[in-house]
Amino acid sequence: MASRGFSKLRSALLPSHSQVNQRRSTVFFFFSSHQHSRSFAAAAQKPTAAAGSEAQGGEEAVKKKRRSKKKNFIEVAQFLPNWGVGAKFTKSHWPEGNFYRVTNVKLYKSGRHGAAWGIFHQSEAPKTDEAQKIGGVNKRCWRYVPEGAQTAWKRIVTFAAASSPAVSSASPAPDTPATEVSAS
Repeated sequence: MASRGFSKLRSALLPSHSQVNQRRSTVFFFFSSHQHSRSFAAAAQKPTAAAGSEAQGGEEAVKKKRRSKKKNFIEVAQFLPNWGVGAKFTKSHWPEGNFYRVTNVKLYKSGRHGAAWGIFHQSEAPKTDEAQKIGGVNKRCWRYVPEGAQTAWKRIVTFAAASSPAVSSASPAPDTPATEVSAS
């Protein structure tokens, strides 16, 4: 008997399924019609191509540059063979030469998060010999460091050193042949 009284009370307080569905459809119609009217209003405000330059006064609309979403460790490693085991990864805010060489990756059920282990290198020299758990794997600041990649600074310094050898004005450079000019 107690349950019967409860069901009567519940039916009196809560709306029926048909009433809920009717409210949902009304709310949906309201929002969808509002979006529809907004799209018509926006289309009406857009000037034609000929009148566009006159209406804007020669100014071009500046589009906001959209910031790309950085990736977590797993999202970076998913396209590498064997989930990036053996590859070098670094955080975007770390200085040059600091990275992890990955030894093991464990994915969670979602496939977008997980844990990873690797050997940390500081100034391109291993800090420890054994693998340790990589912290902050799920934070969005990771990037892949390709093998044999030189930084722009190293390339500039190498190029500058190679292109400007120390040349004295007294003797010609050893790799350039001496040429004689004959007077005719």
